Amino acid sequence: MAKINDIRFLARETAKEVSGSPRDWMGYLDTASRPLSVLRYSFDPRPASGRNGLCGAGSVE
Repeated sequence: MAKINDIRFLARETAKEVSGSPRDWMGYLDTASRPLSVLRYSFDPRPASGRNGLCGAGSVE
C-alpha cells in the first residue's frame, strides 16, 4: 500500500508543478504535443551482457 501512496503523492506534486503557471502549462502542452518519434530512444531488444539496452549512452534517433 505504501507504493500506491508514493505514486499518488508524485502524481499530485507533478500536477502542481505542471499547472503552477500559464507558462508551465504551455510548456507541458508543447512537450506533450511533440511526435513520439522525437522522444523515442534507440533500443536494442536483445542487449549484450552488461548493457542496459540503449544504443550508446541513451542517444536519440
